[in-house]
Amino acid sequence: MSKTKLRPAQQHDAQLVTELFCNIYEETKKKNIEDMISQKKIYVLKRKKKVIAAFSYTVYGVLGIFAIMYVHRLAVIPELQGQGIGTMLLSKIKTRSVKTGATAIFLYSLQRARKFYEKNKLSNIWRYYWWSNHL
Repeated sequence: MSKTKLRPAQQHDAQLVTELFCNIYEETKKKNIEDMISQKKIYVLKRKKKVIAAFSYTVYGVLGIFAIMYVHRLAVIPELQGQGIGTMLLSKIKTRSVKTGATAIFLYSLQRARKFYEKNKLSNIWRYYWWSNHL
């Protein structure tokens, strides 16, 4: 994957990220994307100035004892799915969770992504998946 680097999204990426997320999640709103970008809660992977993959997250403290990272969105452009980009992003999400002090990641998955999360060893209950960095 030459000339690609995962980095925090910038405001000029908002439209491209919104379009990418809308391919998967129709209810995505550009205003929400802009807010998350300003909070540095969206990371993008670009190739030739085009956003080819992205994820967004929030870290929540639980009872002041530990924190969990909730992954709002994880998307790869359809023509590049199945090439390991999503797996690489998931690995980066796990690393990011450790850096933020979260003890686990948690996400809700569409039915069509179920096999992807199971292949990447996330535990599941119904359509919710998680990974813990202390197990």
